[in-house]
Amino acid sequence: MPSQRGRLKIKITLLANRQQIRRQLKQACTSHDPVRARYALLEWGRVRWPNEFIHGLHQIADKSPSTALRLELSRLDAVLFANHRMQWNGLALWQSIVVEGKPKTRFAKSGTRLPQLYPQQA
Repeated sequence: MPSQRGRLKIKITLLANRQQIRRQLKQACTSHDPVRARYALLEWGRVRWPNEFIHGLHQIADKSPSTALRLELSRLDAVLFANHRMQWNGLALWQSIVVEGKPKTRFAKSGTRLPQLYPQQA
């Protein structure tokens, strides 16, 4: 069983790997390189869902709640498997990855508040 120091080292390594994969994905998307984007996406998916065997973009699409990400993954697949060479713009895919990575808020941002647990009686 790893010591506390060993577990911290593992966590730091995993964080560094996540950041490196994210940088590679951003670079592939912003340079409009569909092949590099596919490989980076597969690595991103493996890190995001470590208990799953991710080997295709369709698996990432199946796991993602984001309609925008699923659409961009479908577009990337179409470019990769087209019979002729197609131009691909990866900026929309990168934007959907950025949105996917943001933490979801648990509560609606409205002016409503929960009622008091023990309201004062008049």
